[in-house]
Amino acid sequence: MLTETEALDLIRKALRIHDAERPVPTHVTPEQAAEMLDVSPRTIRRMKLPRNDVGKIPYRAIVEALAAK
Repeated sequence: MLTETEALDLIRKALRIHDAERPVPTHVTPEQAAEMLDVSPRTIRRMKLPRNDVGKIPYRAIVEALAAK
């Protein structure tokens, strides 16, 4: 059985492989993030995810939030 750290490392490795094979957005809107994480937009606002100058959330932050679920 994998430890939590080993599982997260495996997820990160799989994501790097996936990212290399398929282009992904660099940033998403809060509404897109809410849909991706299956939460409400209000929850996204409360999660205090990093945002760029125009309010978009880095895709990597969404992936990390999914891994933490």
